[in-house]
Parts: sequence; C-alpha cells; structure tokens
Amino acid sequence: MGSSMKRGQEHLPFISLILPAYQAEKDLDRTLQSIVDQDYPHKEVVVIENGSTDKTFDKAVEWSKRYPFILVKKSLQKGVSAARNLGLDVASGDWIGFCDAGDYFFPGALKEMSQYVKDHPNKALFVFGFTVAAKSGRIWQHERIHFEKSKAMSALSLARRMLYDNRIMGSVWNKFFQAKAIKNYRFNEELSHCEDMNFCLNWLLDHPNSSVYLSNKCLYAYVKDPQSATQDKKGLFHIDGRLKYLDAFLPLLDRKDVDTWTKALIKRNIFRLLHRYRGTAKELGLPMESMDCQYRRYRGYFYGNMPLLIWHLFRRFQMKWKVKAEALEGNGASDRRGGKDEEH
Repeated sequence: MGSSMKRGQEHLPFISLILPAYQAEKDLDRTLQSIVDQDYPHKEVVVIENGSTDKTFDKAVEWSKRYPFILVKKSLQKGVSAARNLGLDVASGDWIGFCDAGDYFFPGALKEMSQYVKDHPNKALFVFGFTVAAKSGRIWQHERIHFEKSKAMSALSLARRMLYDNRIMGSVWNKFFQAKAIKNYRFNEELSHCEDMNFCLNWLLDHPNSSVYLSNKCLYAYVKDPQSATQDKKGLFHIDGRLKYLDAFLPLLDRKDVDTWTKALIKRNIFRLLHRYRGTAKELGLPMESMDCQYRRYRGYFYGNMPLLIWHLFRRFQMKWKVKAEALEGNGASDRRGGKDEEH
C-alpha cells in the first residue's frame, strides 16, 4: 500500500506511525482519530497489539476496516520495545514516527512534518515540541514543552542535551526519523523503562556529526496515564535489585568513540536514576546490596565530575554572553555609522 502511494506522490514523504497498544480499548479511539483527522493522505498507521486481555485488538481491527491505511498486527512478545520493533519491521514509510495509545497528534502535525523534510532535506531526525495533558477531576490541564526557536544542531549536541534538557526528552513520540537512517536499529526488549532514550542515544552517538533539526512547534500531546507501562515499577528491577536502566547505559561508557563530557553526563543521569529509584527498591522489598553498591559507585562519579559539569555550564554561559555582546557591538557600530552619514 505504502509503495503505490509513494509512486503517485514522489514529492511528498510517506510517513509511517508506529502505535503499540496494550490494554488500550478505552484510549485507542482518541489516538487513531487524531491521525485520521490529519490533512495528509500519504501515511500509514501500524498498530501493534501487545497481549491485551481487553478488546484492544478488536477495536483496532474495526478501525482498519474503515481506513485501509491502518494496519493491525499482533506481537508474540510482550513489552513496548517488542511492539515497536515489530512495527519497524512492518513499516514501509520514508519517515517513521511513534505514538502511544491515549496520546494524540495536533491537527496539521503530519503536514508540518512533511514541510520540515522539504525545507531541510539533509536532516535524518526532527524533534518537535509537545504538551503534557493531565486530568484533574473533570478538567484537563495542558503544559506546553517546547523550544524558544527552531534550530539545527549536531547529533552529538542533541545527545548531550537529551541527558539534561526535559524539552527534548528521550522519548520517541516527539521525534520523526528518516526510515533508512534507523533501519538497522531496534529497541532493547530487556528494558521496561527508558528504552526509548536508549534507542535515541545509540543512534545519536553512532552519528555524532549528523545534522538534526529542533522545531519550536508543538505537534503532539502526551497524556499522563498512571496505568501505563512506564509506571510498572517492578519491571524496573532485576530479581537481585539491579536497575535495568544500567544494562543499556553501561556499554555506552565503554565506547571509545564517546568523549569525556558525554560520558560525564551519562554517569550523572545514571546516578540521578539510582537516587530516584533507590527508595522504590526498598519499598518493593528487593535485595539492596547491589543497588547500594551501584549507588555509592555512581555517587562518586557524579561528584567527581562536578568540576567538569560546572566548567561546561560556565563555558555555555560565557559563549551566550559573547554572542550577545557581539550583537550589541554590531548594533552600536551600525548606529555610529548611521550618525556619521547623517552629519555628512
């Protein structure tokens, strides 16, 4: 289906959206309706049903009967990573985006995305703003998360910012990837938390000099759901109490092609997660020997790298002021030249 559409409209990118669906009977309509309503025909949605016990699969099939661009598959392996990997195998688009059941795209999001591709043909990744939607009683509250202005940057710079800037996050639902750029990449199916950040970091660090584009426009709404897979706290740990997050990020520290500053940020992020979930491990009654050992080790890394972190932040601040000073100086020189011209 995808290839025939692309042949008819070669100047427009064909976009595949991968949608894992687990126990999503009540939430699937909102997500699929937002995609159906997109004023952009060159698209497909790959819904991966992931072992639900409700009527998620039946509902997805109903949608596919009404809209042929919606494909429905069942994943034999449970977990959001397995579902996304199957989606990557099935997707036929030139560009690939991701969404979670219950979330939704804003009107015009895919058309906006196609315009990015047209205006920036040498980019392999686009990152866009989003809103966080949460229900308080009967009232929906929305918080916009976006950048001050759109800009291009290197993949390495994005990887670094992803480790400390919540506007970028490690999620994949606020990103569009060029399909051929990620054809050899898959999500780590052993992870139940931060599997998307691991996916993004691996790609970015493998292509440090690639150019990526950050848009200041909000195209997606992330709907907070306390019952989502990311809230399954037991899934964060091995039986012996080790945090599964470390399984994916420790190999990054062994890579010789990753510079010292990036490794410092990775270690800092690992420590923050250990600090955050150490109490959770105690609440769950897990063995604490391994967790405490990791905590002490990365606490040393964190504080040991504090001078480097402070130096880097100081340099960023210094460079920003340098740019502002040069701009002010340029404006002043222009004003002086203008004054002289008037005198003559």
